[in-house]
Order: sequence, then structure tokens, then C-alpha cells
Amino acid sequence: MDRLRAMQSQQSPTRPGQKKAKVTVHGPSRWKVLLTSNPPPVEGMLSPDFLLSSISALLLAHCSTLVAEVITLAYGGFTVSCDRVATQEELYAIRDGATPLFLAGAHVMAILPTSMLYLKLVDVLYLSLAGQTIAPEKVLEFIHRLLVASSVILMAPLQVVCNLVASDTATIYLNIANMVSGARAKEVIGKPLQMGGKVTYICAAKANPGVALCQCCWKWGHLSSAC
Repeated sequence: MDRLRAMQSQQSPTRPGQKKAKVTVHGPSRWKVLLTSNPPPVEGMLSPDFLLSSISALLLAHCSTLVAEVITLAYGGFTVSCDRVATQEELYAIRDGATPLFLAGAHVMAILPTSMLYLKLVDVLYLSLAGQTIAPEKVLEFIHRLLVASSVILMAPLQVVCNLVASDTATIYLNIANMVSGARAKEVIGKPLQMGGKVTYICAAKANPGVALCQCCWKWGHLSSAC
């Protein structure tokens, strides 16, 4: 038996299977409420303090004990930091308190962040016939035409990356809010998107494995303690 064990120990160890890169990463505290709108709010148009007052007043009118403590600009919209996790009814109250302050006709949503889904659009035309580079705002216009546009809740600004120096195509990275069940991933991944006469598809993108993710600002490269 000892000889058999010795022979086995001399054999090269089996290589472990390669880990699959994560597409979804757990998000910030659920004590924060993510407030977004379609179209997104214009920078500098809304005062966070004024928005906080409006939301707090409506929570009080609904006899809610939830305390909205502070509002900050984040994830392409606002985050409302609360003293506990908001219920669904309180999310409706936060949405209704914020809606009158956004652009007329804007679709405002108040949700609990759970995780971040990393997506990309590949081989998007980077240059137009006039030689102009594609703007993130233009990409958003195309995305808003999707039937599943309500599921594309941006958590950070779009990133347009030219594939090569002399290339006329680009890869567009977008991070959206996902559910623990992965429902939004199933809804949007693989969907075709018509952009400037060319069809591209929404694909899964790799997260940043091995890189620290801050739970305060939800950005890569540092821990929450160093935010």
C-alpha cells in the first residue's frame, strides 16, 4: 500500500478546471435605493438636497418610518442612502416623490441594487461617413428602442473603445443592474441591436476578476476603506 501511494505521489497532479470568468458581480448595500430615469437626468439640473426633501416629504405622507439620509450622484443617476432596506411600497413612494423633479415624460425607477451585469456591443461602427466618432448618447438612443429597454438600467457611463488605431469599429461596454436570479441577463444577452444600418448583438462581458471592487462608489481598483 505504501509503495502504491509513493507511485501516485510521483505522478503529476491533475490541473484544476479553468474557472469561468464572472459576468455578474454582487452590488452595493441594499440599504441604498438606485434612482434612474429614461432619458437620464441632465447633469446639474437636479439638486440632490432638493430631491432629498421631496422624497422625504412623500415618505412622511405615506406614514413610512424609512429615513432617506443622503442622495448622491452615482451609476448614471442617483443613490438614496436609507437607514434600512426599503419595502416595495416605499420604493414606489421614493419614485413618486422624485418623478416631478425629472424631465417631463421621463420614466423614473426606484430599485434596490443587487448586482452588476457586464455587457458589451461588438463591432459597432466607430466612425460615421462624416468622420465623427460615435457618442455614448447616440448608443443610448439605439438601446432605448429595444423591447427590453426597461431592463437596461445603467450603473455606470457607457465606455466606447476603438478596436484598433486605424479601425472603424469599436466595442462598447455597459454595466447594468441585475437581479440575484440573473433574470435581466436572460432578457438582454443575445438581443440584436440595429445601429446605424448595422446589426450588433448584446454579449456578456467579463468582469474584472482579481481586482478590488469598492462597495461605496462601485468602481474597480480600490477597497471601500480607501474610497
